Amino acid sequence: MLTNFPCIISIVVPTYNRPERLRDCLKYISQSDFPCDRFQVIVVDDGSSQPASDVISPFESELNIRCLRQDNKGPAAARNFGVSESSSRFIAFIDDDCQVSPRWLSAVVRNLEATPDVFFGGSTSNSYPSNIFCLTSQTILNIVYTFYNSDVEDPKFFASNNIALARDRFVEMNGFDTTFPLAAAEDRDFCDRWRFRGWTMRLLPDALVSHAHSMSLRGFWRQQYNYGRGAFQYHRLRRRRRSGRIWQDLRMHANLPTLICQQLGELSWLTRIKVFHLLLLWQIANLCGFIRESLYSRRTARQSTGRR
Repeated sequence: MLTNFPCIISIVVPTYNRPERLRDCLKYISQSDFPCDRFQVIVVDDGSSQPASDVISPFESELNIRCLRQDNKGPAAARNFGVSESSSRFIAFIDDDCQVSPRWLSAVVRNLEATPDVFFGGSTSNSYPSNIFCLTSQTILNIVYTFYNSDVEDPKFFASNNIALARDRFVEMNGFDTTFPLAAAEDRDFCDRWRFRGWTMRLLPDALVSHAHSMSLRGFWRQQYNYGRGAFQYHRLRRRRRSGRIWQDLRMHANLPTLICQQLGELSWLTRIKVFHLLLLWQIANLCGFIRESLYSRRTARQSTGRR
């Protein structure tokens, strides 16, 4: 019964040193068409130099909002902390650089109430289409979703910036794996563990979120490099629990020419050329991050056994 919970759903927003983006994020949440007394917002400050509470205070009259603070431990730990302090039947996650549509929360709650045991992933667009690095980052996400979610009845991956599920199932899953310190692959691991239990995932196109994160070449490289680092840890954990093999994911890279052509078709020739070169950089950065994490893992293992 929903009456056991003060709110039906909690929106958990991890944040770290991005006060302006967090402010915009909360502004869009406050414009939701869903009744404000039926949801709460939990912002988890992951050790920002400027306390997030300064950003949140103007929204206290509009939203049922809480601000939690922890030492810098990464977004996985921040999300878990937010859920542990929540008081609702359902949980939705977005990032602090995301802007939700007014009907986002209504779509999420409507589907969760109809099928509470399903893990939902919404759709994400790019707020800066004129920024070539943001455009390429969105293209990469589209490629990943096209490959892993080609079967709409059996999707395999949702990015953590727009997902929703029942709180009790999240707790049963022990949340996100906090050994992922970066915003990289902790969502892949969560999705894989969910599927390994035989539970259902569903795409939710009506749950719209816009990613408002301006990016430079340096930021693009760092993002993709960190994804490579996270990928190594993800595949290591996946191998241990025997939920899959790395060669299954390598098929996406083998299909990249087709996937890229599908995504670049409507762009101008000049933009296609720029994006194509950045997609090459994506592969290089991923590989460098993967190799770096592999070497670090081996060195750590040798040190733990006393070998040189």
